[in-house]
Amino acid sequence: MNKLSITSIVLLLSFGIMLGFASCKDDPIDPVDPNNPNDNVDPVDTTETETCFEVIDLTNSIDYARSIHFINTSEGWLLANGVDGNNNKSLLYTSDGGLTWSEKNTDLKVQTWTSTSQPYFTFFNSSDGYMIEEAAWISGMGSANKIKYTTDQGQTWTEIVDASFGTWDVLAVNSTDAVFIGHDIYGHESGLSILYRVSNTTHQVTQTVELPVHLEFNPEVDMNLSEDGVINVPIKMLSGDSDIYMARSADFGVSWTYTPINTTYIYDVNFPSNNTGYVLANEKDQIWNTIFKTTDGGMTWTEKLLSTNDPSPDFNYINFYDDQNGLGVETSGIFETIDGGETWTEISCFNSSGHSPTRGIAYVSLNKWYAPGTRYDADEDKTYTEFYIYKEE
Repeated sequence: MNKLSITSIVLLLSFGIMLGFASCKDDPIDPVDPNNPNDNVDPVDTTETETCFEVIDLTNSIDYARSIHFINTSEGWLLANGVDGNNNKSLLYTSDGGLTWSEKNTDLKVQTWTSTSQPYFTFFNSSDGYMIEEAAWISGMGSANKIKYTTDQGQTWTEIVDASFGTWDVLAVNSTDAVFIGHDIYGHESGLSILYRVSNTTHQVTQTVELPVHLEFNPEVDMNLSEDGVINVPIKMLSGDSDIYMARSADFGVSWTYTPINTTYIYDVNFPSNNTGYVLANEKDQIWNTIFKTTDGGMTWTEKLLSTNDPSPDFNYINFYDDQNGLGVETSGIFETIDGGETWTEISCFNSSGHSPTRGIAYVSLNKWYAPGTRYDADEDKTYTEFYIYKEE
């Protein structure tokens, strides 16, 4: 082999190694114009792929994602405020696991409160879902406050007939039915609450139940409808103490059993299976949050103190993939459990990254989750709206 050939091979190998290093490096992405190759990017203003998760910049599409809902690893929705101070609710859809998003509705009149964990919209397949429309006294929409369904991924919504009522408080769905609970327009003091069961096939009301008049089927909280048709929902006793009870019905609200739990407020109800469920609540008379767990479908509940964990998290949202594996979200980061809520461990690569979750997370496989969030850039004095894709290798 002559010297020229050897020199050519060495140069080719050197060029290949340089390309290899370049391909392994996280290229900076300009959050203002990520697709402009001629833009001189200031390193301070870049967003880079982190060690354990990807960051999708949604700043130009939405402002503050309020809720997240995924039905599998690919298909999901984000509910968010519009950009530039537009408080109209935008509904975004993805079919590739959050890499790209399309706007399905930019003026969605869905009910929302300050919390993002309230399930005022949900989907049960790739196209069909439900929502609770904004309350009349919040939106100024007259006699609005309807329950609606969609069959086109949320682009258009149709009112469910024979479902007019005062104020709808909560909804839950399984593969065959949806359940809505509301109270009359005069409030809980009148004692009238109602439950509607709706068919996922026809989107029509199939069962109507007047709920016990001495109970307050608590608004602004979560509810679960298991695949076996069991409802678990937090309630209060009217004119009683301030404690919360978990109400359980196995016949779509016709009959109920009640179990007191040691809390005065519930943030989230999450059932990864028919029998195992978790409730995120206030630890009574303390400043911390706590978790209650059931393994018998809601008949009994056991408290799992978060304050004894080291470090002690203060969750505002929980999501479990199965009976043992779950995630908890707080303002400063995300924790995981692999022992059914007994202990929690920080996801350190995320919590130390400077990116913050904004309540709500989608646990889509054992080692993968999605979450909306924000990143504040002090140099620009600007907050970026983001979507995180975490995958554990």
